[in-house]
Amino acid sequence: NNNNIINNKNNNNNINNNNNNNNCRNNNCSNNSDDENIYKRIKEIPEINTTMEEMTNPMLFFEKYNYMGLKYGALKVIPPSFFSPQFNSYYLNIKFNIRRQMINELKNGKEFDHPDEYWTLYEMYKYNEMLQNKYLSSDNKFDLD
Repeated sequence: NNNNIINNKNNNNNINNNNNNNNCRNNNCSNNSDDENIYKRIKEIPEINTTMEEMTNPMLFFEKYNYMGLKYGALKVIPPSFFSPQFNSYYLNIKFNIRRQMINELKNGKEFDHPDEYWTLYEMYKYNEMLQNKYLSSDNKFDLD
């Protein structure tokens, strides 16, 4: 009986391998012919254009949109165009250790180093701004404001 079980397993493996090989002959190595269309079936998450009242009252916001969050699992919240929250100044003065990575040295196995100096968030922001001005055209700059 054990030999029959082993033989059946081997036969099943051969059948599966043959099916996979047939699919791969035409450069179609997927087990599911719908793999190419998987992203077309994914629905986008709902977008919410919030009001200033909702932005200043988190409980109102939560109560109003909770059912949508539960239904879809995520929501894209778009604040009013004039909404510009202040950054907590406590975080502006925190110093942190950065990692410096030289992209051209990745191929040599050097991932990154930890410089001895510590940076503030503002210093990091200004450095990023300098890099954008130096290396990116104006239409490719990131909007950090």
